[in-house]
Amino acid sequence: VFPRFGGGSSVFDSRPANATARALMINTAFRYAFTGATANLARRSQGWGFPDLRPLYDNRNNFFIVNQSEVLNQGQSKTYAFDVATGTPQFRVTMVYRDPQGAVSPAIARVNDLSVRVTGPTGTVWWGNNGLNAGNVSTAGGSRNTLDTVENVFLVNPPAGRYTVEVFGDVITTDTVPGTPGTNANFSLVAFGGTLFAPPTCVPDFNNDGELTFDDIQLFVSSYNGQQARADLNSDGEWTFDDIQ
Repeated sequence: VFPRFGGGSSVFDSRPANATARALMINTAFRYAFTGATANLARRSQGWGFPDLRPLYDNRNNFFIVNQSEVLNQGQSKTYAFDVATGTPQFRVTMVYRDPQGAVSPAIARVNDLSVRVTGPTGTVWWGNNGLNAGNVSTAGGSRNTLDTVENVFLVNPPAGRYTVEVFGDVITTDTVPGTPGTNANFSLVAFGGTLFAPPTCVPDFNNDGELTFDDIQLFVSSYNGQQARADLNSDGEWTFDDIQ
């Protein structure tokens, strides 16, 4: 059974795939139905569920995975957008991060604090783990989770449209990514039920810096080996933004 709470880990496991493996297994785990926090199979009893390899294997090509490749400093965030099609039975998001060993007997044992938030196509917000003490489906609203190193948003029969998933570096006081400068942390993210939205490429942005500037014109001209006459596509005797347009 996967434990309900992730805060207060006593061993810092530095193996890169560890958090991602946990995220995948939790995202696809089998969960018994229960009603309310006092039910026999409530979250305290079944944790995040039992490993279920069948959906993990059958949908192996349908997961979006961040394999601890993104690094956050305190106050930073990462954003991902997914398109959920009509009739999608579930949209599931799981975020897991490795936390260094905490103090022996603090009120909250976790050291760093990352949070996940999902925003639906109509602006509805689901914070990680909100409502999941009382059922297997997330409840809209809530606030940043400040306890768990495992956070989930589980939606059933989600309305079609674009969903935004954000991971926030709320508190990062201990460096868990030694190979990068500064004090930062990474995370694993697994999303199922949506297609990653890739914004359309701006073709005239030749240097891919997100802006249209004179640098793009220079690169545009250089593609013609410096032959400005060939780059003058509108034949007005000049090479300007009009040529790119």
